Amino acid sequence: MSLLCSHRICSPRRAARAVVLALLLVASVTSADMAWGDEPRLSRDQAIEQVREHTDGRILGVDTRNEDYFRVRVLVREGEVRVYEVDRRSGTVRH
Repeated sequence: MSLLCSHRICSPRRAARAVVLALLLVASVTSADMAWGDEPRLSRDQAIEQVREHTDGRILGVDTRNEDYFRVRVLVREGEVRVYEVDRRSGTVRH
């Protein structure tokens, strides 16, 4: 007795249809998960370019340890060091 048709008698055609529907369901859930996980993410160099649009200071370094944003240290004309955070997904720069 088949697992697909354990509760009643069914034809091979109905069993095949159930298998196809199950595979389509699994494929759609998998592709939806991939779509959420495959968001475009900025590279380190792109993060630096985003910060350069906000300041004309000298880039001192980039901290890449955080999964959500880059921390870019900049030496500005006044002689102080400013830290900018660049969101890895959206590219938004926060000071």
